[in-house]
Amino acid sequence: MNKKQLTTRFGIQQALHWFVTGITIPILTLMFQAKGLDLFDIGIVMAIWIGTTACLEIPLGGVADTYGRKRTYFASLVVSVVGVSLLLIADNIWLISLAAFFLGGGRAIYSGTLDAWFYDAYQSAQGKDQYHGHLAQVQVFVTLGLAAGSLTGGYLPQISNLFMASSNNPFSVNLVVVIALTILLVGITAMLLKMEGNNEPKEELESVSSVLSLSLKTLKHCFQTPILFRVIQGTFVLGMALSVVENHWQPFLHIVMGSENTTYILFGVISALYFLMEAFASLASVRVAKWLRGSHLSVLFYSRMAAGIALVFLALSQDTMMFALGYLGFFFLFTLGCNSENILLNKNSESSMRSSMLSVSSLAVTLGGMAASLGFGLLSHHYGIQISFICCGILLIVTSFVYVLKLNHQPQTVT
Repeated sequence: MNKKQLTTRFGIQQALHWFVTGITIPILTLMFQAKGLDLFDIGIVMAIWIGTTACLEIPLGGVADTYGRKRTYFASLVVSVVGVSLLLIADNIWLISLAAFFLGGGRAIYSGTLDAWFYDAYQSAQGKDQYHGHLAQVQVFVTLGLAAGSLTGGYLPQISNLFMASSNNPFSVNLVVVIALTILLVGITAMLLKMEGNNEPKEELESVSSVLSLSLKTLKHCFQTPILFRVIQGTFVLGMALSVVENHWQPFLHIVMGSENTTYILFGVISALYFLMEAFASLASVRVAKWLRGSHLSVLFYSRMAAGIALVFLALSQDTMMFALGYLGFFFLFTLGCNSENILLNKNSESSMRSSMLSVSSLAVTLGGMAASLGFGLLSHHYGIQISFICCGILLIVTSFVYVLKLNHQPQTVT
């Protein structure tokens, strides 16, 4: 299998994976409310979900490196099916919290598994090395999968109402479809990703102590490698910015709309355009990296600084057009550096700890998001969403300089 064929197969698999994930995105909070949870209860459930992922992220990354990435990915699908099944039958906060625990665990098990598998498989595949360009193509598949899944997830409850008009919870059909498609995804993945992997473990299964040892070794490597340490620092801020914008853009848009005669369909349109911005940014990142002579740190510096400026512009929005331009511009610039971040993490990590390193990165995003949810949530409560956006924008601008501080060695670039 050559590199182009591998990229196409992996892209299709990722599109299908994120299509399934996207089915619950537009209805998750509504489903919780239909099950009798108030907003405070929902906050508790989401904290359990995110907190479980954060606690298990690094040690389970070590499991992937020790026992095999595809094998671990299949395990994540099984755990996710258990979580979704519990959510389907849950009728109180205790069962829903248990479902959130399993779903958070499934997300932690998945973290970094197939990304690391693809990088290693790509290096051993035949053909010219164009990893950055092929990774950008995969990200487009991911974005299209999420967009299609979100649109499908919005229509499924309406279809459900046509057949079960008296149903108190039309969102159950989304969960049933997710369970069925996840089971199918196991077989589809096994057929698509049949690369003979020298990235699968050659030794017998190791002990739990070996997994923990690998996780600690990965953390030590991260702190001792300047380029990785700076990328992880930037990733923490990335998690904060994502949390601030994703948690506050809807109520802020509602404020901006004011008395304008605009329906709430605008929320759906802007969400769909957000996914398109991600796809455009992924493709544009290749050209931007070439303009900057292959320096992925420079891509991160300029993109995150520009994103901070766009967030300040968003905070000053006076009408829906300004808001849309600011919001979509922010996410285009913000995601412009994501491929470069992924490349730097993979390039500067040994194969034996690559999944673990990607889990460290994911953990940094999660911790940043949790910190921002609490800190900026309190700030918004007392001083308004606009102040939170401005402060977060300034934070992005200031912390972007971490990428261009002098390093002891120049990072390798990937074309």
